[in-house]
Amino acid sequence: MNRISTIGATSIALLMISGSAVMGAVPAHAEQSAQTTALCTGAKVCSLTTDRWLREGTTPRVSVRGNPNVRGTVRVFRAVVKDNKLTGLEPIGKQTTFFTNAKGLADVFVPIASSPDIGEGGWALVSVSDIQGLDTTRMPGQFVPFGSFVPHLLGDGYTERKPAGQTLDMQATGAVPGERYRVQVKQGDTWHDATAIGETTEAAANPSQISHIRWTVPRGLTGTKHDVRVQSLTDPRRTTSWTLIPTADGVKGARSSLFTPPPVGTNLGVPTTDRGSHPEGVVKAATGVLFGAGVVSALALTSRPKRRDNPDRAQKESSNQVSAS
Repeated sequence: MNRISTIGATSIALLMISGSAVMGAVPAHAEQSAQTTALCTGAKVCSLTTDRWLREGTTPRVSVRGNPNVRGTVRVFRAVVKDNKLTGLEPIGKQTTFFTNAKGLADVFVPIASSPDIGEGGWALVSVSDIQGLDTTRMPGQFVPFGSFVPHLLGDGYTERKPAGQTLDMQATGAVPGERYRVQVKQGDTWHDATAIGETTEAAANPSQISHIRWTVPRGLTGTKHDVRVQSLTDPRRTTSWTLIPTADGVKGARSSLFTPPPVGTNLGVPTTDRGSHPEGVVKAATGVLFGAGVVSALALTSRPKRRDNPDRAQKESSNQVSAS
C-alpha cells in the first residue's frame, strides 16, 4: 500500500472512531412496547382518542386506529407532575381488551376508578397498557385533562408566610367540574374551618382550567407552622394539604405555572392524532383566524372588477362608441 493510500485509510478509520464516539454520546431512545409495535408499525395511522376531558368514576369510550387484526389492551394513566415536569405515569382503573377489525379500527370502553388512592387530578394519558418509561413520543395515545376530587394546587399568591385575617385565593387545576371544597386549619389536634365566609368554590368547567378556593388565615394563631388542607365536600376522605406560618403582612410568592403535557407519538414514524397538546382556546382562536381570512378572501373576490374575455371585441366596441359620438 502506497503512502497516499495509507493516509486515506488512516483518515477514514479516525473518522469512523470519531463518529462512533459522537453517536455513543447521544442517549438511545427507549424501546417502544410490544403492543405499540404491533398496532403502529407500518400502519396508515396509529392513534387512541377519547373525550376532550376525563374524570374519575366514569367509563369513557376510546377509539383505536392502527394495523388491522391486532389484539391489545387500553389503559388510562394519571400524569404525575413535580416542579411542572412529568415524573411518572400511574395506571388508574382496569385495562380493557381491543381487537382491530379489517380496517384497523376498534372502539372500547375503559373504566376509571373512583377511590382515595387515585391521587390528584391534572392530566391523564390514554394509551396501550404495556407502555414503560416517560418517552411519550414513542407511545400511541392522547393526553387529556383529568378531573379528580383531589385538585392539583397552584398556590395562593404567598409563600409559607401568610397574612393573618386576609382572604386568599388558592388556585387549582385537575378538579372534578362542579365540585366544592372547604379549607381547614389545624390548631393542636383539631381541624377548624377556614373557608372564606360567603365564598363558594369557583369550580372550572374543564379540569385543565383554574378553579378558585378562597380561604382566610385565622387570627390568633401562634407564629409557628400550622397544617392547612383542602377537603372535598363530596368525599371528605379526599384532601390535599400545605403549611402556613401566620404573619402580619405575609410574604408574596408566585403560583405554579400550568403544566403542558409533552408530545405523544411523534417518533412512531406514522401519522397520529394527538389532540391533548392543543388546548380548546388555541383551536377556537385558530378557527377564528381561518374564518376571518376566508371572509377577507370572499370580499376580495366579490369586489374584484370583471375581466373582459375578448380584448379585440372590447377594442371594437370602444371604436364604435367613438364613431357614434
